[in-house]
Amino acid sequence: MQAVQALAFSSWNNAVYSAAGDRIATTRLDARAPAEPVRVSGKITQVHVHPQDPRLIALEIDHMDYQVHLYDTREGGFRRKPWLEFGYRAAPPKPRDASAGRPADAGNAFMPKQGSRYIRGSTVNSLFARGYGDGAVLVWDYRDGGKKRFQFQRPSAVVHTVLAGSDVIAYGGYSVTFWSMLSGG
Repeated sequence: MQAVQALAFSSWNNAVYSAAGDRIATTRLDARAPAEPVRVSGKITQVHVHPQDPRLIALEIDHMDYQVHLYDTREGGFRRKPWLEFGYRAAPPKPRDASAGRPADAGNAFMPKQGSRYIRGSTVNSLFARGYGDGAVLVWDYRDGGKKRFQFQRPSAVVHTVLAGSDVIAYGGYSVTFWSMLSGG
C-alpha cells in the first residue's frame, strides 16, 4: 500500500524485486498474479542483485547500525533473517549555524539523512561499498562475515558509491572522489 522506492531486475530468475517501505516483493515476469510482499526489519532504500551471483540480494535498510542486509534466495529468501548484516553508525550531522540556517561547514551543503533513498552503495565479487552523510566510505567483505576491509574519508557527504575494479568511487557535494583499494587509499 506504499509507493515503490527501489527496484532491481534479475535475469537469472527473470524476476523484479520491488521495495516499498519495509516490504519487498519478488515478482517473476511470467507470473499470473502479483507476488505477496514480505516484511523485513526496516525501511528498504535500495535493492541490489549481486552481479556475479544473482541469487544473492543486498538490501540497503534504514537502520542505525546495520544498513546492509544480504539474503540468499536459495535459503528461503526474505522470509528468513538475512544471512549477513553489517553497517556503520555515521557521525551526527554538524551543528547548524543559527544565523545562516545552514550547517556550520558550508562545504558540506548537502547532508542526506541516514536512511535516505538517495544514498546508494555498490556490490561486486565479495565486496560491498557504501558512503555516508559524514563523508565516510566503507568497504566490507562478505567472505569474512562482513568484516570492514577499507575505510576512506571525504570532507563532504557521500550520496553514491561505486566499486569499479580495484577502485572505490564516491559522489556527493558536487564532487567525485576516487580511491584505490590496492594502495589502501
